[in-house]
Amino acid sequence: MGSSSVSARPLRAHLPGPSPAHEPHQGPADDETLVELRPSEMDALRAHMRIGALLRVPPAEGLAERVRTACCDRAGNRWPLCLNSEHIESVAYAFHLRSMGGSVTEANRFAREYGVAFRSDRSTNSLRLTRLR
Repeated sequence: MGSSSVSARPLRAHLPGPSPAHEPHQGPADDETLVELRPSEMDALRAHMRIGALLRVPPAEGLAERVRTACCDRAGNRWPLCLNSEHIESVAYAFHLRSMGGSVTEANRFAREYGVAFRSDRSTNSLRLTRLR
């Protein structure tokens, strides 16, 4: 995986605001995990989805639809998403790219909470998916 960084600054003005909660989320299927993102993390993920087609490593198939249809849980101030392992890896990659541009908060919390992160492997000079659990 090479450099997939694309500046998201010009796109920020075009990002949609949070959608109102429509209906409670359903629980995850057998092959999915419930991932609860903070509003700032969801904003970062939406930005990643908007530029996905420009990246060398695009978002996982189906992730954009999950993000687009997500409903905010106002009581917990979280965006619940039921994601499979490929989606979770794609979110970790999105947050890794964001960390290269400034904010490491999203990548660090995601790694801590969900045990998946991308790290630089200096021996091969490439990115490596790391499972922390």
